[in-house]
Amino acid sequence: MQPLFPGTSELNQLKMIFQQLGTPSENVWPGYSALPLTSEVIFDQHPPGGLRKEIKRSLLSDSGLSLLEQFLIYDPSRRLTATEALLHPYFDEQPVAIEPAMFLSSLELEYVDLYDDYDMDDDVHSSGFETEEYNSSYSGYPVGSSEYNDDTT
Repeated sequence: MQPLFPGTSELNQLKMIFQQLGTPSENVWPGYSALPLTSEVIFDQHPPGGLRKEIKRSLLSDSGLSLLEQFLIYDPSRRLTATEALLHPYFDEQPVAIEPAMFLSSLELEYVDLYDDYDMDDDVHSSGFETEEYNSSYSGYPVGSSEYNDDTT
């Protein structure tokens, strides 16, 4: 996976964003001309819509592209909120999107593969924790507590 706008400097980053989303103006972002740099730097004019051409359809559906575009609207008052985003049709598509936390990490997958044939019962019995000697010596109280009786003589 690569960054959406992999700029090498602040100005280069802005140039890449403008190439994909279109160069902002007062029409699409009221108050834009009052921002720093806008009076100091003249940016090339780019039409909106470059993002749809750049993103491969195999990576994101039309609905997913719509969601992404709404997140990237310049004008904060028109930009999609988190609450609105959760209601976006993209999240109703099949297969249904799930939270990244629900995915196993690559390390977890390696662990699952490594111990897939591992028998927990064999390990418990060989550890000594299931022996009669261990169970009879353990009182159930933490070592150092007042209830713990270390005098077995």
